[in-house]
Amino acid sequence: MILLDTHMWIWWINRDPRLAKNELRALDEQMIEGPLFISDISFWEVQTAVAHGKLLLPIPLDAWLTQATRPLLIRPHRITPAVVLEIAKLNPFHKDPGDRMITATARVLGVPLATHDGDIIRSKAVPIWNP
Repeated sequence: MILLDTHMWIWWINRDPRLAKNELRALDEQMIEGPLFISDISFWEVQTAVAHGKLLLPIPLDAWLTQATRPLLIRPHRITPAVVLEIAKLNPFHKDPGDRMITATARVLGVPLATHDGDIIRSKAVPIWNP
């Protein structure tokens, strides 16, 4: 199992060309084994990006979320006390709250994080998924 960073979730669902073909294929294959994890904060990050015009979706947000959250595709992970406590262990780490929450979630779940975020990768705070 793996946890998808928000941008990886968006790219995978939208078949975005920023996702390498081998990554797309590997995520599709991984999904056969079971839904991929995302953090609850990814819902907020998508809505915020759309609201601020930083993300254009191919369909309206409500329809996109319905499609992108089908149980066969993803398994959201709640922001639990364990995740919140894990955030405190991420020092030093950059201040982005979404990245902190997602990284802590991957650590609590004990799964690699699928991300292209250079700050997270350089932090070495969590194993990074490599297809």
